[in-house]
Amino acid sequence: MTILKTYYQVFVGLTLFSHPVYRRVRALLPYLFPKRTPEPGASAPKRSTMENILARTSIGISELKINPTAVIERANGPVAVLNRNKPIAYLIPARAWEAVCERLGDLQLAEIVRKRSDETPVNVKLDEL
Repeated sequence: MTILKTYYQVFVGLTLFSHPVYRRVRALLPYLFPKRTPEPGASAPKRSTMENILARTSIGISELKINPTAVIERANGPVAVLNRNKPIAYLIPARAWEAVCERLGDLQLAEIVRKRSDETPVNVKLDEL
């Protein structure tokens, strides 16, 4: 039932935003509501910051609380968890997390190699160790 409701909301949303009347109204908005220039000495209005979501899919924290197992099973990559439309966490598959950890380890080893590249080499035989 929830999946059908979600698809219905997406379909209605797409239909609304692609409707020609919506496009015309949107084109008229700057003329109907021009931007106001602030008076000299007035403080600048607060601007909302746009959050950058680093995942293709997102889910609300409430939906995640209802059925976290289903969210993890349906995930086809990273999932942004949102609270009031701001990302608060990311769910990533276990394989992706393992790859991230391995990459971080490689970067740490590469840094050690770069630091030691200026040292003079010492000849050592395996039998001596």
